[in-house]
Amino acid sequence: LIVRPPDFLERLGEADLAVLSGGLTIFDAVSLGVPSIGLPQYEHQLNTLNNLQVSNAVSIGSVGMGLDQVLFSKLFVRMMHSREERLLLKKVGPKLIDRKGSERVINILSRLLK
Repeated sequence: LIVRPPDFLERLGEADLAVLSGGLTIFDAVSLGVPSIGLPQYEHQLNTLNNLQVSNAVSIGSVGMGLDQVLFSKLFVRMMHSREERLLLKKVGPKLIDRKGSERVINILSRLLK
């Protein structure tokens, strides 16, 4: 366990499996193709994780806002042993989040300002 490393995104990008909340870092993981298990800390994170799970981009390790230790443990072990499941998540994520959103917004604003 490494707490707040300065090269966090680099380390995340090299991970084979991540356990994250549903905050901004989950979007980094999905866009980098890092298979992830989401554990929401807040209601809006649960909504984010639900949307990403519907798209097969992450798996949720809780029941609603409550951590279910049995569910999480089974999911974690299953994902560790299922290369196929991790590969599916790895392929889907970068197709959903291409990291070009800022560029698209700038283009829209540029057209509006002309």
